[in-house]
Amino acid sequence: QLQELLGEDYHVANFGSSGACVNPGGDQPYTSREIYQASLDYDADIIVFMLGTNDSKPENWNDLDAFMKDYMALLGSYLENGKNPKVYIGVCAEVYYTEENDPSTGIAGYDIQPAIVDEIAEQLVLMPASNVYPFSVIDIHELTEAHPEWFEADGVHPNADGAKAIAEAVADAIQN
Repeated sequence: QLQELLGEDYHVANFGSSGACVNPGGDQPYTSREIYQASLDYDADIIVFMLGTNDSKPENWNDLDAFMKDYMALLGSYLENGKNPKVYIGVCAEVYYTEENDPSTGIAGYDIQPAIVDEIAEQLVLMPASNVYPFSVIDIHELTEAHPEWFEADGVHPNADGAKAIAEAVADAIQN
């Protein structure tokens, strides 16, 4: 969808990896996946960096300081060796409880902790102001916070309407 919105002046590549986390000691670290090296080798001019939801799982979560340290280390790997892409921080989408989740447990689908996702999102929105790298923020969390209808029945993954809304927000940020 993003390729279609941006048009032929751009080449969009998707290096997302379902279930991946920033935490190198987590259950599914992005850096341990083959797609990570492929994303580094791609040498993009523009990066939309959107990770963090899976870090909210109890087995992956330490605290916000540890998360931000790991997040910045991972992001920094795209800015090494003279690389200078335009970076957009894609703030993690809202997570919704479903009928199958008991909100009193603090755990939603896939063991995601919505309160931790909110904490991560709040920090990511503030991050560029306190960082030496030139970032722009695309606040997907705010975009999706009043739209549970944009999510699959699991309350975590965007459906077609959610993916379209997210792609439109990313395209708008890149083009404007």
